Amino acid sequence: METLKQFLLNKKLLDEPTISRIEQHSIKTGKSFTSLIYEEPAIETSRLKKAYIQSFKKKTFYEIAKEKGVVPFELLQNLETEFGGIPPNLGTLLVERKHINEEEYARTLAIELSLDYVDLTHYQVDDALFNSIDLVLMRKYWFIPDKKFDREIVLIMANPGNVDEIEELEVRLGLP
Repeated sequence: METLKQFLLNKKLLDEPTISRIEQHSIKTGKSFTSLIYEEPAIETSRLKKAYIQSFKKKTFYEIAKEKGVVPFELLQNLETEFGGIPPNLGTLLVERKHINEEEYARTLAIELSLDYVDLTHYQVDDALFNSIDLVLMRKYWFIPDKKFDREIVLIMANPGNVDEIEELEVRLGLP
């Protein structure tokens, strides 16, 4: 996680000399750096709040596909026009229409969900862990176990965005 100083610099809310001046003032006065930021006339409180809120906003599949160049921007615009907006199932639609393959979809979806993408082409299954879990569960929820720690298990799932299935699976496995 970035520090407040890095955040202010990255969002171009303050420059390095201003931050240094505020840090020095903080040392001299004993006031916290954070409280001095709110008092700083060089930064508008509304811009600071907006930047802070934006930092929690996740990018959508559409934004990631556009930013990473997964598909041409013109194609995304055409789909937006065709559907009267961005279709909620954009990724699956792109796969169905053969604009992207399933791997490109999975990689982009992993970015959207802030998950690691695991290429199973050369993946080595942990036999002991695999055999410790009911095969019926693995088939029902489309997953394979990757790693296990004390009270936590890492799964490789076909549909990691299905929160209901994940919660149900946690209960069945007895693990968070």
